[in-house]
Amino acid sequence: MNIFKNPYAEWKFQGYHKAIEHKTFMELSLIEKRKFTISRIYNLREILKSFYKFDLLKVDSFYINDLAIKLEDNRTDNFETILNIINEEEIKSWSFSLRGKTSLSQMGKMSNKEGVFEIFYESVFDLITIETYSDVWQPFNTFGENLNIADALKNSNRLECCLKEIKNNGLFETIEPDEREELNEIALQYGFRMYYSEATLKKFYPNLHLEQVTPFVWEKRKRK
Repeated sequence: MNIFKNPYAEWKFQGYHKAIEHKTFMELSLIEKRKFTISRIYNLREILKSFYKFDLLKVDSFYINDLAIKLEDNRTDNFETILNIINEEEIKSWSFSLRGKTSLSQMGKMSNKEGVFEIFYESVFDLITIETYSDVWQPFNTFGENLNIADALKNSNRLECCLKEIKNNGLFETIEPDEREELNEIALQYGFRMYYSEATLKKFYPNLHLEQVTPFVWEKRKRK
């Protein structure tokens, strides 16, 4: 497993509210900025609920106005605490981000890791971006080490279920990539899963039987 400086994969959840310009937001009064931010925050609540439910992100850090605010209570999704901060802080920025601990299966045991996810909320666009900075969702890390299909399946299945629940419970105009949609940046993404191409596997792991890793092979993905 690796933790990278740049995102390994990401999903953009676009809400239905109309985008406004940065200048328009900055011209709002403090009270108006709070009302505006809170009026668009429903989807964030659904995302935090699902990530907490699947033990994929227990938020402990809230970044707003260039400040890092530590959140102490890991027994909830911390949404109410975040809401209280928004109501108490002088809102200078139309965006903030959330970080915390992720529970992952490694060598058959669950452990908590920092830096696996970051969630970005941009109120002027009604946009939430979920980024993962880890390759733990696949059986090999990016250096070709640690073939562990059982761990990869357990972790990736939880992530897929979590993102599907968010899609079903949130109010989104678009999701990128949505189910049955492709995204080829760092990781090969199809919907809410990540894959390797057959060519990559044959090049870097010539002794590997592809049947061992069928759920992670791009050409074998399920296109329902």
